[in-house]
Amino acid sequence: MVQMLYISLNISPANVAIDAYERVFSGHHAELLRNIVKTAMQSMPSRSRLMRKINEDDASTRVLLQRYVTSSHVVIRYVQETFHSRNLGIDWYVHRIHVIT
Repeated sequence: MVQMLYISLNISPANVAIDAYERVFSGHHAELLRNIVKTAMQSMPSRSRLMRKINEDDASTRVLLQRYVTSSHVVIRYVQETFHSRNLGIDWYVHRIHVIT
């Protein structure tokens, strides 16, 4: 989701979050929960307002999100290896995270 937020810099965070939610999680939730999540996401601030609140600009955001995307890949791989090594029987697919350059 964060990678989608970064790639879609000119799209509102709410629309990107809703799109990411629909692609990843909505299929696992009941209709009521899907509607609650979408309504909550629609109340997200605009991108410019969010950037002002966290005191960041485009350049600093690029660096921070690149670090996040890079480190999340390591965490995802660790969790996957841990589950596999303990034979916990998960059946999940980890999308390869492409580093943004």
